[in-house]
Amino acid sequence: MNVYIYEGLDRMSANKSVIESNAMPEIGKTYIVDYMSGFLVVAHPNKDVDTEFQFKYWYQEWVDPSINDKPIVDDFSLSASDQNLIILIGSSAFLILLCFSVSFYCWKKRKNSANKTVPLETQEVEMPLEPPLETLGGE
Repeated sequence: MNVYIYEGLDRMSANKSVIESNAMPEIGKTYIVDYMSGFLVVAHPNKDVDTEFQFKYWYQEWVDPSINDKPIVDDFSLSASDQNLIILIGSSAFLILLCFSVSFYCWKKRKNSANKTVPLETQEVEMPLEPPLETLGGE
């Protein structure tokens, strides 16, 4: 049996082969044609050979697999062990960050205290408003 599939709306326009190099279709393989372009199946038996010919066709919405508009996982749920692992990792990260922050604060405080000058204890001394007489050259 010789079978060929062409794309086109009628016999006159169906001149583009659906299969590359105008090869015959393989049994069990699916061939897709846009419903707006139509198709034509040409089948003729070999001479002096008993033949049976059958094919199925249907219309359905074509979803291009190269366009991924749907999420890969529709229902995202975690098992209890995965949830516990996430909580453990999050808690560990928080504690590490807290330890780093406290260490940095202590280091900065120690560095600043080393650079500060601490004033010595001062004693209050009363200074008279007038200079002593000895310094004025008096008696």
